[in-house]
Amino acid sequence: APGLTTVELAHAIMPVPSKRTLDLGTGCGALGLLSASQSREVVATDTNPRALDFAAFNARLNGIDKMTCREGSLFEPLDADERFDLIVSNPPFVISPTRRFEFRDAGMRGDEFCRKIIRTVPSYLTPGGFCQLKCNLAHRSGEDWKESLTGWFEGLGCDVVVWVERVEDASEYAMTWIVGTESHDLDKVPAIYDLWMDYYDEEKIEAVSYLLVTMRRTGAGRNWTRIDDMPRQIAGPCFEELQKTFSLQDGFGPPGTHADLLETSPKLAGDIHIEQAHSMGTEGLQAIGTRLCKTGGSRFAVGVEPRIGSLAARFDGRRSVRDVLAEMARAFGKDEASMQAEGVPIVRHLLNRGILELREDATCRGPSSGSHDA
Repeated sequence: APGLTTVELAHAIMPVPSKRTLDLGTGCGALGLLSASQSREVVATDTNPRALDFAAFNARLNGIDKMTCREGSLFEPLDADERFDLIVSNPPFVISPTRRFEFRDAGMRGDEFCRKIIRTVPSYLTPGGFCQLKCNLAHRSGEDWKESLTGWFEGLGCDVVVWVERVEDASEYAMTWIVGTESHDLDKVPAIYDLWMDYYDEEKIEAVSYLLVTMRRTGAGRNWTRIDDMPRQIAGPCFEELQKTFSLQDGFGPPGTHADLLETSPKLAGDIHIEQAHSMGTEGLQAIGTRLCKTGGSRFAVGVEPRIGSLAARFDGRRSVRDVLAEMARAFGKDEASMQAEGVPIVRHLLNRGILELREDATCRGPSSGSHDA
């Protein structure tokens, strides 16, 4: 059966019409079969012939005749001139010291396997095409992990959205995969754990991030990379959230270009709940903590200052950012110019996180020249 990471990726697949779709490392064929409804043709590759037999069987079982299976590692079964409008992949991304399980272990040093896939993908994408895949990223001591991750995408001609779903320290990460795949022989677990931890010490790996990467090939101008490190759970369809992120970046450009936002009229997203904690003080009941909680396809909760919660709650889709910030300026005894300087970047941040949302026509202004937003 498809694993949890496959199901999560399936929830995120962009519903773009595709002449040709590639399911890289197809396994049982789940992602390729789910993509068939939006594709004229699906190519599924895997290095494991038994996996391809299952994928072909599942295609026949579901009456899908547009998927072809090819045996080989990664892009080897493809011709150099083949291009795809959509590439999906849940590869063997686990950072482990052995190549014990083909479905699990990357088989390369650290996270180099995932990096290799990402660096190769654009050569097989059509202009405007998307690639979506699951990855693990190693956090090494003495390195800025965001800077390292941003480097994966430099010079690829792609706009990129990365969701950091969660981070596990090295010990927790090792036990997650050892218990999940090798706990049938409990007597051997301590020795296996020591083997993994010795490897992480050698590689200076302190922690590992679980990533959902969405890449869009543009090939024009400078591209942007947005890394969202808000821990989140993918519990249902979330492709619309990704679409809005790309649309927002296209319409309003990178951070620093905020002027257009003043005239927009955002509203609090329907799946956002604002929770407040209060305590009794000398002047009565006072807010001491505010959380913005997102339900729906992707879920998270983030603590914010009470005034940011108050700002988010004021957006109803009818008043402009300019008007709301003017109201906030009066409430906090500030002049409007300083409130705009402080508030517009916050509004942009809330939009990027999907806490606020705009009408679709407000962001459909075409790709921007862009810059890095990590």
